Amino acid sequence: MGISLAAEYQNQAYDREVINWALDWAFRFEAFHSVRNATSSFNERTQSLYLKLGFVEEGRDREAFWLDRKWHDVIRYGTLEHEWKALRGL
Repeated sequence: MGISLAAEYQNQAYDREVINWALDWAFRFEAFHSVRNATSSFNERTQSLYLKLGFVEEGRDREAFWLDRKWHDVIRYGTLEHEWKALRGL
């Protein structure tokens, strides 16, 4: 899963709303078993958001991309349908 918000909508908690809506759609209406996403190792805000939403860190792709003269990791997250349901009391 990936999201991108226009600059005027960033830092207003829309990211949480969009991800929750997407998870609800995926699990309730499309019968997904799991949802996965990833972020860069320097994006601590997104890492925190994923954990707050119930995602679990599933792995790390070490030195996965080069940016600003430095290698960076990609951290992969996932959540399973039964985990999502438990968090929402379903």
